[in-house]
Amino acid sequence: QFDLDIHRSAWRIFARSQRHAGMFARHCSAGNAHVVVTGHPKFDLVDSQRGGAFAAEVARQAARRPVVLWSPHFSVGETAGWSTFRTYGEAILEYASTRQDLFLLVRPHPLFFSAMRTNGYWDAAAEDAFRAQIRDSGNMALVETADYHDAFAAASVLLADGGSFLLEFLPTGKPVAYLHHPQGPGLNDDGALVDRYYLVRSAADLPAVISAEFSRITVTVLPGGSVDVPFTLTPRPGRSSATSSEKPG
Repeated sequence: QFDLDIHRSAWRIFARSQRHAGMFARHCSAGNAHVVVTGHPKFDLVDSQRGGAFAAEVARQAARRPVVLWSPHFSVGETAGWSTFRTYGEAILEYASTRQDLFLLVRPHPLFFSAMRTNGYWDAAAEDAFRAQIRDSGNMALVETADYHDAFAAASVLLADGGSFLLEFLPTGKPVAYLHHPQGPGLNDDGALVDRYYLVRSAADLPAVISAEFSRITVTVLPGGSVDVPFTLTPRPGRSSATSSEKPG
């Protein structure tokens, strides 16, 4: 997605980070002289989300418990994708049910339910059972709103498959755990971020990741130190539109 006609012929490409601009240098045959690093408007929006009615309702249901946001991807087909739902989903729900000191906020990709049915993993009864398991748990809730930034604001931590949430959640400053699919397609250059996240490589890792430490919302940083936020989020969130307007024509 870096060397299409539109990339080669564009007058300007606005990149979310220095790393993103570097991807054009490596993969676009036209180079990246026409690429300007402005930051990402989505990061501006995340930075502006400070709560609201949705977050207040989640806080009421969570009753002072840390909120773990889980975001299953929709790529659940026979060919391994980024979704780890068929690998870890049952284990996550089972473990969460034993941790009444935590609140699990389940926010699947909008295509998740239809993908489960289309690929033959669920019928209507199986989907109803999944919804009922969450509804009747006492420490879980299902989110299907279009705007996921509400869920970001409500969450204490993120538990995510490979996808944009691994990057988009970063401006919140909250902990992230990456659900790795061992047969999946992997990540792009921004995937270097996951080296600094909690990492789930098997269901056996879940108790250590979703641990008592999360009850205090502290993070044991993996070897290598903290995430290189300045390199990943340049300019800082809240500045992308201003930065693009400041660039000379």
